[in-house]
Amino acid sequence: MKEIWRTHVEQLMSIFRDSLLALMPHLEAARIPWREEEAYDEWDNISEALFENIVLRSIRWGMAGVGSDVIFPTYGRVHGDYGERGLIEVLHGETQDEDPRWVFLRLGSDESPLDRVKCLRLAQDGKVLKGEARSVPFATARYRIWLRDDDRLTGPFMYKFGICPTLVLWGGRSRGLGLVDGVLLCRG
Repeated sequence: MKEIWRTHVEQLMSIFRDSLLALMPHLEAARIPWREEEAYDEWDNISEALFENIVLRSIRWGMAGVGSDVIFPTYGRVHGDYGERGLIEVLHGETQDEDPRWVFLRLGSDESPLDRVKCLRLAQDGKVLKGEARSVPFATARYRIWLRDDDRLTGPFMYKFGICPTLVLWGGRSRGLGLVDGVLLCRG
């Protein structure tokens, strides 16, 4: 019998970040740039694939029956309207408890590689507020998962699996999840 891995969104994001950091020397040897001002399609494709497989598939698996079919935004791509998608909200001293909410876009670099979380600000209807982007330290960022519930895009909403992280439904009612001891259950 396989052991059940109990994890949370912060750990998944750390594993994702650590995976990218571990690949950087190999990508540089292959002449694939990763720095923001130099990166292009190759880096984007690698980052997107790792994010999908490490973070999003684990979240979906942990929410089997509730969020397993949720569509999340593509890593690193700005969508004009997030109203039809699940979201990863970024919680930080600079963003926490603000309304409209800040949602995860991608990792970025400032003083060291991938030491920042880039996020976008959304209006209540899920549309991106123009000119509203922010970068917060990776080390202190926390996350909350939002799911769209039926056709309603309002909330709050809660079913907690950790602060964190928290699962929030975009509509007002919470549903039971496969959760034990306040953590998301992932991959058996």
